[in-house]
Amino acid sequence: MAASCTAAARCPSRSRWPRLLLLTLGPLLFHSCNSGEVDLAESADGRSLQSQEDMALPDTHVLFMAESASVQPFPPCSSFCSAIQGASAGANYSILEIKIPGGSFQFTELVHGKARLKVVRNTLTEPEALAGGCRDGQPGVATAQEVAASWGSSTGAETTLLSADTLRADQYLEFRMGGNYRLCYSANGTFGENQADVTRQRIVVNGVFDLSTGCNTPNCLSNRRYDCYMRRNAFSTASGKYGMDTSCVIDYSYPGAGFYGPTGSGSWSSEFTSSGYDETTGASLGMKVQPCGTKPATFICRDGGACDAGNTFIAPEADSLDKKIMLPTT
Repeated sequence: MAASCTAAARCPSRSRWPRLLLLTLGPLLFHSCNSGEVDLAESADGRSLQSQEDMALPDTHVLFMAESASVQPFPPCSSFCSAIQGASAGANYSILEIKIPGGSFQFTELVHGKARLKVVRNTLTEPEALAGGCRDGQPGVATAQEVAASWGSSTGAETTLLSADTLRADQYLEFRMGGNYRLCYSANGTFGENQADVTRQRIVVNGVFDLSTGCNTPNCLSNRRYDCYMRRNAFSTASGKYGMDTSCVIDYSYPGAGFYGPTGSGSWSSEFTSSGYDETTGASLGMKVQPCGTKPATFICRDGGACDAGNTFIAPEADSLDKKIMLPTT
């Protein structure tokens, strides 16, 4: 799936920015500035330090996201578009671009050649971004538990200037959880004070999330363990008969967890395969994990009253506020 979204007015006019170069620490190449000239300084590590005038995204910016170039994008949003809807946790979005239509603003290699992007939570505001709220460790920044690869790193994702009006992220964007997010943009890649801005548009990602203290490593949600119990030569229910009330419960009803978007449904993967066993101790030498999307293992029954009938996609329990999925008997 793909989506594009056009910005509407989101903040006071950029005329609020002073047209004077902001002094920063470190060796500087000072450029006087007036209308029509570039405000630019150089830090000790060689990165350009722009003035606030250079940092703000124009109100007309467009956010474009697609899984691949072959996917037909949604029609562009109107100027009142507030969010890209329908993104999915686990999908890889290989195209993510900020576009500036109209010709009044131009990306240049000199000013924007080291621009970076980060994913931040929807609640992070423009003033907070200007105050350094997009820097690593700040509470509004999405962590490696929420987004994959460089998007979840301390530095954010690198970008490439495709043209004077298009900036593209260099790496695919994968959300590891559902959530409500924005992008934070820094022309010089520092995300420091007065060096960052947030997109007007949100990205609403459908899927389960876990922001609890127990989920604190990359892929912690994917690798969360749920213990199920099976009876020998019998259904794994208290009555010994087929049923949906079993010990196998996918539970995301605890504090800090939940889901965004439609309630959806849950299923399971192919059966994990063993890497072998120790000849002396009998201990397992490991298991080969099967990814989501593989054919569901047949030793778990379906929801139609028998193991060989029904659906392998199970709806959440309504009495749990749709935050528990009861897998059928084994």
